[in-house]
This record gives sequence, structure tokens and C-alpha cells, in this order.
Amino acid sequence: MFIIDPHIHSAEISPCGKVNTARLISLYKNAGYQGLIITDHLSTYCPIFREKMSWKEKIDLFFTGYDLIKKIGENAGLVILSGFEITFNRIPNDFLVYGIDKEWLYRHDNLLDSTIEKFAESIIETGAVIIQAHPFRNRMIPREKPHIHGIEVYNGNPRHDSQNQSAMKYAKSHSMIPVSGSDFHQEQDCARGGMKFEYPIQSIDAFVSALKNDTPALIQTH
Repeated sequence: MFIIDPHIHSAEISPCGKVNTARLISLYKNAGYQGLIITDHLSTYCPIFREKMSWKEKIDLFFTGYDLIKKIGENAGLVILSGFEITFNRIPNDFLVYGIDKEWLYRHDNLLDSTIEKFAESIIETGAVIIQAHPFRNRMIPREKPHIHGIEVYNGNPRHDSQNQSAMKYAKSHSMIPVSGSDFHQEQDCARGGMKFEYPIQSIDAFVSALKNDTPALIQTH
């Protein structure tokens, strides 16, 4: 089985991330995972996006956390992929996005002032997927198709009540892609969520395809 955690925050970029890269890799390697998707916060919550610099400079800096984890993780034998968790300026919902690269982000410098409706329309040609993260936490508003493709039915973060049972019911009733992730920030979050595939996932495009076409096993630890 290929075990991957699709919801990981780096200490280098996300203010909430508290575990340095070497320790993060060691924790997941020892837990038996083969892959990680780095989903740092692409929002004004992240100090980068409040700085006075060009949008391109912000995006380049945003990817440094992923680049470092990729280098150290691959040396340890893990597959490290990139995604992001976006929050638009006017609405508190968080969305995990898989399949958008740096070049696409360069071309959308007003991205954070957008809405989920406009964003979803803008990425159609990329084939990327949008997964609403922890949609039943306080202040969150669960969304529906066609603006999202799925929801995080299991969020393993132990410091939040994500109401995972409600999320699972919602996904089933709305025929949405179900995703499980640890929402890793601290050491205690390691391996609390994730997904199991019967084949290796070597690229973010392969992960997106697997979400759309397969039914991986979901890791749920509490």
C-alpha cells in the first residue's frame, strides 16, 4: 500500500507549523508513510502575503517550504508533492487545492481577492481539484458542486472539532470526493489522517487522477 498524507503545513511558511523539516520527515518515515503533500496557507494569514513585494516574489517565497521538504524528504525515500490551502479575503472557508503549479499562480496576482466561484471557473482548464478543508468547523460554510470537487471528510487535527461525522455524511449525500488528512502542524498530529492507494503516487497529477477515478482507503484514527 502507498500511504500519503495530503494535508501538511511546514514550519518554514505556515505560521501554525511548529515542526522543522528534518523532524517532520523523520516522523512520517517512522510512521510508515510513503508520500506527503505540502499544503501551506495561501492567504493573508501567512505573513508572506502581507509583505510589500511583488506577487511573483511572494509566490517564490511561498514555495521555499515545499522545496526544502522535497529535498530532504526525497533523500529519505519519500514522495513529496505540492498543493496549497487557500482562503479568500472575504470568506473564512479553507480550500485544499491540488494540481495548480507555480506558473499558474504567477499569472493570477489578484487571487486572494477572488471568490470560490470565480476561482473554480478559472482552474477548469488545468484539471485541478478543489477540496473544502474541515467544512464543519466553526464559521465554515459547507460548499457544493460545481465549485468544489470534494471535502475533507476526516481531519485529524486534535485541537479542533472538525465534526468529521457530519463531513462524511455531507460528502455521501452530495456525491463528493472524500479526502482524509492529518492537518499536520505539531508532532502529535503526525499520521492522524491520510489515504491508502494500491499503487504508487509519484506526481500531483497522478494524485488528482486517483482522487477523480479511484476509491482509496481513508485513514481515520479517532
